[in-house]
Amino acid sequence: GLRMKTCTLLIAVLAVLSPAAVQASCNTKAGSVDNQPPPPTVEEAEQQPVAELSSALPNTSTPSLYDAQTLKLDLSRDVSSLAGLTGRYIQDAPVLGVRLENIPGFDPNRHCNAIQPIVYKPKIERLSDGIVRATVDRERFAISFDPRAERRRYVQDADPSARFLWIFRPRFGDSLKAITRSYNAAFQAEPVGSARRRWIAEAYLDLAFRYYRLNVLNIGMPTGKRPRRADLRQSLLAALGHDCAPTSVELVCLASDTIELNEAAPPGDRLSAANFTVGDALLENSGISTGVRQLDFGSTNPQASTMATVLFPGLRGMDRRGYGYRRPIRTWDVDTQNRWFAVDGSTANAFLSREETKRLLMDSHAKYLRDAVEGWRFRVQTAYPGWSPNERTALAVIGLDLENVTGRALRLAPGASSMCHVLSDPTLSQKRSNAGVVLYQMKRVRTARSVISRLSGASQLDWSCLDALATPMPAVAPLKSPPPMLTPYQPAAPPG
Repeated sequence: GLRMKTCTLLIAVLAVLSPAAVQASCNTKAGSVDNQPPPPTVEEAEQQPVAELSSALPNTSTPSLYDAQTLKLDLSRDVSSLAGLTGRYIQDAPVLGVRLENIPGFDPNRHCNAIQPIVYKPKIERLSDGIVRATVDRERFAISFDPRAERRRYVQDADPSARFLWIFRPRFGDSLKAITRSYNAAFQAEPVGSARRRWIAEAYLDLAFRYYRLNVLNIGMPTGKRPRRADLRQSLLAALGHDCAPTSVELVCLASDTIELNEAAPPGDRLSAANFTVGDALLENSGISTGVRQLDFGSTNPQASTMATVLFPGLRGMDRRGYGYRRPIRTWDVDTQNRWFAVDGSTANAFLSREETKRLLMDSHAKYLRDAVEGWRFRVQTAYPGWSPNERTALAVIGLDLENVTGRALRLAPGASSMCHVLSDPTLSQKRSNAGVVLYQMKRVRTARSVISRLSGASQLDWSCLDALATPMPAVAPLKSPPPMLTPYQPAAPPG
């Protein structure tokens, strides 16, 4: 939630960013990764027969090993930048090896990511025809390629464990520019050799692999005809009795457009393919998602629980007990992720490509809006009967969209005199504040504002609390120093 009057927003920002204020700040937009178990001891590693390499590799890097044999890298010391994956021993290595392993002692209630990427500088051989051959573990893992023509970002090794991948270092993060920049900034802000520096590097690799593997999984999907915007309008009309034309100012239509633009913006007349394929929001506690509102099946959302078995009949783990795939993806072990990206994800996409499933997803969006819109209309009308209809509508649209993405409702402070008072309220509620959520979800709020501008007289709404924030507050290294003080909200002067 987000709150109230003329206090500063400092408390609100800390409520969102500080690890002490939430269970765990895992995989945030700006690279916060609060807690991971310590790395396994030698004894623990030896108890993982698939995980441990057969050769005895050093635990720390030494210059004498450079370019002579496999180097097991210390991510907190040997990597100097996540952008381009540069470092003291890997500058001349065009490819790196990455082994994905389960973290011993992982606890989803206390730790961030169940999988640990272990990175190696391979033995590099440059052959006479220009081909590069890279090997790890006495050639158990090997790859040959022409660096002059190589355009891939990563390749999965043919090893039966399915746990070893090759990164083509200079290109690995080029399609993840925003995440690469923010995680690199957080990585650079931590002391060399620190646990937090290693956690951030591991989280970055985890997220990048999930992103790229999802893209491969969704190539060519959904099959068949992709619904048009007119099809969604028909579902909304049937369920709500409103024709949500592009110029409609009905609350339900404003809310529908805001959610759609924020979750999966439509390319032209066709609805986004993301509405009918399996998704992964990557950050924080995201799970498998799909649909117009990107329903998260890794959450406790009641609609997700109801629809899981309908959308994915017979798919392993998609049950109401919260097991298998119905968990945040950051908690999946290596074999669960591999099974999803190699087999079960394709099965799920096939279900989502059926014509009746596409219709079900659009109808479910309409039914969700029917209940959610009436709920927000009632809440705002009850809390602020003296506000203008436009002000109540604007707050309801923003509140509904933020609740959709966060799972929590804004706090409607008694006596708030305007929408800006509510959106900038720093009062904590359930360890969050309205101001903190708005700062963190500023892009979504600005999208809502553009949709709300269709209202007649919308130009009279007071947005000064948002205009004062040129950019969202960065969530980098919250433990090192407090964020700068923000100017308290002051209502705009009346016109004239």
